[in-house]
Amino acid sequence: MILRVTEKLSKKLKTGPIKKDKRDPGAFLEWYANLFTANRAQYILVTEAKSLLSIVMYGRGVVNDNIFISQFLSFLHEYLDEKGFRLIFERVIAPNSGRITMSKTASKSILGSMNDMVSMSKFTLQIEDVSPFDLTEMINKTPFKAIDYQSPLEAFGNLKVK
Repeated sequence: MILRVTEKLSKKLKTGPIKKDKRDPGAFLEWYANLFTANRAQYILVTEAKSLLSIVMYGRGVVNDNIFISQFLSFLHEYLDEKGFRLIFERVIAPNSGRITMSKTASKSILGSMNDMVSMSKFTLQIEDVSPFDLTEMINKTPFKAIDYQSPLEAFGNLKVK
């Protein structure tokens, strides 16, 4: 499993220098992570590379990569279970979660979609006080051009395991 983190998040996690890993681990096993601030609170957006399925979590208290990975996997497990993708987590993601590689980001297209997600989240947080779970729901129901105008939830459901 590869977690591709932005430089901003890498500094927060104090990972030190990380290299770019050019491998494609396949569906469900390549995630991008970015740190953003809205209303003076930090959030972390984590996005699956092929479907753009995303989760938003609070950045407060996430001070190193071990805490980040633990919270990410916990939130992802909970979210996928609720959305009916429990087996994908149990059969694909969990068995590979012991071998996580931190890498620099590799796709400007994915980062561009993530920037759109951050803008949507910041706008929503300016209008109303919503939870990271509500932001996650909003993002995953929004169609994106990068995935042929499907929502990330639809695209995730259409992915096939290698």
